[in-house]
Amino acid sequence: MDESDGAGSVDAVHRMFQSIREEVERDRILRKELYNVVRELENSNREMLTILQKTHSSPTKPVAEVAAVRKEIKDCVKAYVRQLADRIKPNVYYKHHEIYRYALQRLAFITMFASFLEEGELLDRPSVAHELDLKVDANAGFHLDLEDYLFGVLNLASELTRYAVNAVTAGDYARPFQIAAFVKNVDEMFRLLNMKNDALRRRFDVLKYDVQKCEQVVFDLAIRGLKPSQPTPSENVEG
Repeated sequence: MDESDGAGSVDAVHRMFQSIREEVERDRILRKELYNVVRELENSNREMLTILQKTHSSPTKPVAEVAAVRKEIKDCVKAYVRQLADRIKPNVYYKHHEIYRYALQRLAFITMFASFLEEGELLDRPSVAHELDLKVDANAGFHLDLEDYLFGVLNLASELTRYAVNAVTAGDYARPFQIAAFVKNVDEMFRLLNMKNDALRRRFDVLKYDVQKCEQVVFDLAIRGLKPSQPTPSENVEG
């Protein structure tokens, strides 16, 4: 091999690593941008959660709180979702999933919590995605991952369990029976799933304690003669 061949090999290696360096730098910039957007999204999540926490002390229908959450979603959250969608192509969604997955799980939970307080029903995954301008199909773009939605459902069950306890304190004796039926239904539906995600399975294990707590609340109300005259139907749970 003459010197020109050796020089050519060196140049080829140099070009290859130059290309790799540029790709790594683009990825670094993208991740930084994603973290910045997610930071703002998490700020909105915290603000909405603070608003919804006020409902724990009020037995009345939380119209003002739900309206405030919907306004935050419309005015801020959807803009952050669009910023993420503009930066993430379908083929790299899971490459950067760890950056925004927890924010999306929390956002799904907040959306479902607000809807449950208003309508008394569980939003299915397409409805949550629609509320947030997210896709459902992974091939269609930036979407609400199924497992992220399921984490949101489990978080909702835990939050409603606490809500049931506080409802009794506030003098609302009907809501705990509705919540108990809902949480039990969620537990039954999750047991039908073959969960391969270890984190999701561990999170599901906590649900049995939520079921037990709800059962204790409604049992205490029943023996005190505070059970509603008409039984509260179990809510439909759709994935």
